Amino acid sequence: MPGSRSTRFHLARRWKIALAVIIVLGALASAPWIYLEVKIGDDGAWNPISTYQRYRASEFSSSKPFFQWWYFSLKDYATGMTFAFDYSVSRPATDQANRGCYVMAAMVNSTSRFHVYYKYPLDSASITNQFDFAVDDNSLVAVSDDHYRVKGKMDNASRVWTAEGITTSSVVEWDLDVYRIVGWYGQHDMEDLIKLVGVISWNTYAYDSEVNGSIWINGTRHDINRGPRFRIYCDMNWGETFPNGDPAIDHMWGWFYTGQPSATESTDFSIIAGIGRSTTRAGFLKTFHGKFASMYMHGRRISAREGRILDNPQDAGLLLLQRASDGNCHSFRVDRGDWITFSDAFGSASIPLTQVVTIETERIKVVMTFHSTVANYNRLLFPTDSYVFSDFEGLGVNCTTQVFERSFATYDWLKTIPIYTLVETVVDHNAGIEYGYRVPVVV
Repeated sequence: MPGSRSTRFHLARRWKIALAVIIVLGALASAPWIYLEVKIGDDGAWNPISTYQRYRASEFSSSKPFFQWWYFSLKDYATGMTFAFDYSVSRPATDQANRGCYVMAAMVNSTSRFHVYYKYPLDSASITNQFDFAVDDNSLVAVSDDHYRVKGKMDNASRVWTAEGITTSSVVEWDLDVYRIVGWYGQHDMEDLIKLVGVISWNTYAYDSEVNGSIWINGTRHDINRGPRFRIYCDMNWGETFPNGDPAIDHMWGWFYTGQPSATESTDFSIIAGIGRSTTRAGFLKTFHGKFASMYMHGRRISAREGRILDNPQDAGLLLLQRASDGNCHSFRVDRGDWITFSDAFGSASIPLTQVVTIETERIKVVMTFHSTVANYNRLLFPTDSYVFSDFEGLGVNCTTQVFERSFATYDWLKTIPIYTLVETVVDHNAGIEYGYRVPVVV
């Protein structure tokens, strides 16, 4: 944990006080006049060391379900093709049908898409040295805090758990070196709170990275050369429960990723944002709604975080945390539209094709407008205790990002109003979005 011993002591003390206040006031969360801001001592861990990406199963009770995965999304800005890979574990508490270790490969381009999952016994996975992972011919190695080796080979039809858009006999292979440019873990100082309420955690430890290597799909080789044509995104999730609540569609997670690479990596433009709403395990805390974002704009780094306890999805609720690295997080909002029914071999579900993310901090305002089509989507599947969670992931999505500088004007001598000046517009045809929630799945 960054900071001196004294700093860590005072942070821990602040959190104990904050949690005590939460417990006392949690039952009053539906009162619209209650406002509680929890001041955190820092703004997340930038470029987190490998310890934060560790395998965490031993830190959770064996009597409760546990899941964890490491996810990678690789974008080819020249062709518009996007690849995705995932290594995951599922340790159910009761229903053991989904117990196992899973490996996923996916691809989306302008004309086609596929995803395929392999399943292995859980005890066949080897996880050592923080987050070095290996099962069969698939592996993830942290060469250093900023360099990862990601390899995989799927050539055994008997291992297929499920597949769509590709035959079970297909062969997919990858051998990649990842070199981190920037990453951010926005929840490292609230891990105890998140475990208390029992919701999923998220670590975008290398969300903008260079990559080098090769990918083969049924013998066709795609060479990935380190440079501005390619970028790879890396994150990790873990926990005991996925977003849940009634109605399920209002208790979801959202993922938003856009960027523009540069010939000089330090001047990349890259933004990652995520939100999640879930009924908590602690009933008096009702529904937790968390929002996290990291913005890397040509070397400038700004993060934003907001957490609320809600009585229902429409309620403003009890504000626990509202902070940005440049001061206050004044607004963090997601608006959705163009809802359609997405259907595949696993069932049907409603998803929004348009999502607009607005983040306003002390010095900037960012508006990301994502427009997708049905052809952009795969349904990612996350098996856990007694059910499979659906994550509708759109890759190769169009996104226009507007960045405004936020300043102030004074009137009537003492009053001030914010002034917004548009300083940059970034158009990305290889963006990514998700809308994940618990819907019936036939696997």
